[in-house]
Amino acid sequence: MPPATITDVARAAGVSPSTVSRALNGGRASAATIDQVNRAAASLKYRPSYIGRVLSAGRTDSVAAVVASLRRSALIEALGGLHAEAARQGLSVTLVEPSGGQGRDDAAFLRRDRDRFDGIVLLGRTVAESEREIGGEKLIAIGSYGKDETVGTLDPTATAAEHLRRLGHRSVHYIGVAHADPERTDYDGSRETSFFRSCSDSFVAATSSGTAPTVEGGFSATVTAVTGSSARPSALIAGTAEIAIGSATALRQLGLHVPGDIALIGIEDHPLAALLGVTTIDVGSEARGRRIACDVAKTLHPEAVDMSAVPPVSAPRVSLRLRSSC
Repeated sequence: MPPATITDVARAAGVSPSTVSRALNGGRASAATIDQVNRAAASLKYRPSYIGRVLSAGRTDSVAAVVASLRRSALIEALGGLHAEAARQGLSVTLVEPSGGQGRDDAAFLRRDRDRFDGIVLLGRTVAESEREIGGEKLIAIGSYGKDETVGTLDPTATAAEHLRRLGHRSVHYIGVAHADPERTDYDGSRETSFFRSCSDSFVAATSSGTAPTVEGGFSATVTAVTGSSARPSALIAGTAEIAIGSATALRQLGLHVPGDIALIGIEDHPLAALLGVTTIDVGSEARGRRIACDVAKTLHPEAVDMSAVPPVSAPRVSLRLRSSC
């Protein structure tokens, strides 16, 4: 038996095919008509044509998420928040090939696939001029994950530096993501710049080094920072959750007491950081992802956006998670 068509549903419901289309796609129809059409569609096991629905509605209700790195836990949390809130707003999210970090030009992807999506979100970096020209109005929520991160009280690195200053530390070493690392994101650079500015303002001696944004990278960079100079810093700031976990492991294996011998604070929270007793600055990645999804939904269909479960704009963006490491 051939599958049911929209005409079959219209005949069974006693309405026109155009009324069936409106009832099934959120168009203008009475509650009684929508119920009548839904019951007819269910009895016939009717499955609407995706292509037909897209053509009728003029939109796909699909968003592409281009993520700077799939190994960065904070970005994965942001992606999870984006996906959860997008689903709540009736949108689907498609993860496309990661952008590979700072400086990557995704113009080829935009040129090829921009018409498959109603919106395109870049997580972890801003947009190149060539991408803006091609993507046009579809490039929404560009850089939203990190664009406000180093502004005033929203700055996690400044928050970490100030916490260490209040504890009496005057020699702080920052371990960030190396400039040449392909997974370095736009906000990694902002964090490093903020670190030196904050230390300068607080009269704290500041040094830094770069590594891969991994546990292994954090481990090796910490060993070098702690043992490679006679003037050991009194505190470390790890620029990512993964680096912080590696740092905590290295300090433990070196036999150093934390925070008695050296203090440690990480940017971005992580369950393993909590288990290791690492004080962190929680940047609210999941909530940021939800906010981006809401921005996307408001752009695509503002009349239908449900803001009831979205964190307010004025909510704190960063918070200090105090644990035993400092």
